[in-house]
Amino acid sequence: MTDKELYKKAKKRVEAKRGVMIHVGIYVAVCIFLVLLHLATDRGGYFWPIWPIMGWGLGVAIHAVSVFFSMFNFDSAVEKEYHKIKQESGEVHSFDIPHEN
Repeated sequence: MTDKELYKKAKKRVEAKRGVMIHVGIYVAVCIFLVLLHLATDRGGYFWPIWPIMGWGLGVAIHAVSVFFSMFNFDSAVEKEYHKIKQESGEVHSFDIPHEN
């Protein structure tokens, strides 16, 4: 991989991580707002903010897992599959892996 390709890949990963952090920040701010709204309007009543907090929290968690954990294994999984297909076809060259970008 050339330096330019590595830079593009690194930039894409940093942007994905930044997106998760922005998502988490907005989530926390809205959750605090919902709890304060509940306290201001229905103190002691049914704690309804739990439902949007849990629902959106699940979405934030899935977003974070998809960014932080899939990045670590995706490239190596593609490379392993590539080698497997090459071996099955009878061509065994580990140095000629094509890279997209």
